[in-house]
Formats: sequence, structure tokens, C-alpha cells
Amino acid sequence: MYRYILEPYTGSDSRHECPECHHRRRSFKRYIDTVTSEPLADHVGKCDRVDSCGYHFTPRDYFAKNTVGFRPQQIPVEKKFDTLPRKLIDDTTQVYQRNNFVQFLIKLFGAHTAISLADRYKIGTSRHWLGATIFWQIDVDDRVRTGKIMFIQCNGRTKSEGAV
Repeated sequence: MYRYILEPYTGSDSRHECPECHHRRRSFKRYIDTVTSEPLADHVGKCDRVDSCGYHFTPRDYFAKNTVGFRPQQIPVEKKFDTLPRKLIDDTTQVYQRNNFVQFLIKLFGAHTAISLADRYKIGTSRHWLGATIFWQIDVDDRVRTGKIMFIQCNGRTKSEGAV
């Protein structure tokens, strides 16, 4: 998120007379400081009359003329996202006898290796389709972000593979 943004439209009071074209219709948006919610300066902004006026005085221009060595800063924004309860993984990784993919792995590598791999990669069984598999997506902080449900046939192929 930027420190200075053009003032959002909240009615005619949020538009001002352009310092360049002085158009009688309020057509000028000022840059505001997102921290203080105050305008930067009366002449720092952009005229909406792009074709006939085109005035645009940016915060960068303002600080270049008024401050030595200024660089506009971005305010760090904490990204928030939803996570799923860890219990979902525990509930879905205990019913491998109904999971076509895990059963396919058992045929290929044997029960011990297949179950070990399924536990290691948190491969779950979904009730969405009979025999479907959930591939859990877990971030580096060990938070469950989402899971991808896929139907894998007993031969290890997805439904669309090999279709003519």
C-alpha cells in the first residue's frame, strides 16, 4: 500500500479547482497521506480533464522540489489469509482403505512404504467422491492453507488421463 494516494470520490467536496486550468467544475483530485488522511499540498494532485488540461503533480515531484533525498515509502501491509484447522488433516489421513491413490501406491511399493509416504506428504481421503484423494497444501509455517481434491482411479490415472 502506498503512503500517498489520490483522494477517493466521496462527493463534490472531494473534488477541487484545478491549479492549472481553474475549471469551474471541480475536476481536481488531491493526493492524501494514508497515515494522516490529510492532503499533501493544495497543488499536488491530478486533473480529471486529461484531454484538455492533463495537470498531474505527483508526491514524488513535490518532494523532489521540497526535500533533498526523499524516496516515497510503501507502508508494509500484513497479509491476512484463512487457514484450516489441523484436525482436518488428522481426520482424512486415517482411512486409506477408501483412497484409490493410496491403494495404487500400496500395489506399487507395498503397504509399509505407501502408508509412510502418505503420512509424510499428508495425503488424505475425501468424501467428495468415493475413493477421492486430498492433497493438502501446507505452508512453511506449518499452516494448512487449502487442499486439492482429485479423483484418481485404482490404476493411478486421473479421470481425464487416457480419455479419447
